[in-house]
Amino acid sequence: MVKERTSFMRKVEVEVSTYEDAIRAYRAGADAILLDNMKPSDIVPIVEELKGKVILEASGGITPGNVIEYARTGVDVISSGYITHSARSLDLTMDAERL
Repeated sequence: MVKERTSFMRKVEVEVSTYEDAIRAYRAGADAILLDNMKPSDIVPIVEELKGKVILEASGGITPGNVIEYARTGVDVISSGYITHSARSLDLTMDAERL
């Protein structure tokens, strides 16, 4: 329904967290499926079923320590917020005097 009401240039990505929802999203016409907070072992069957039919993106809980495991699943895209929400803050003050 979304595709009928928007430009052909727009892509629709559906976020899922189960195999069943990934299949539903594909059958509904999603251009991309975001596999959210899923273990690599849960992603593999989805990749086996849908690879080449739709863009598959893994996201959620991906860190430098496990990114290779996610890459080995065969997904097309890996997204990680690790850099932004795991960064340490720095208290920096800049004082300026008016001349």
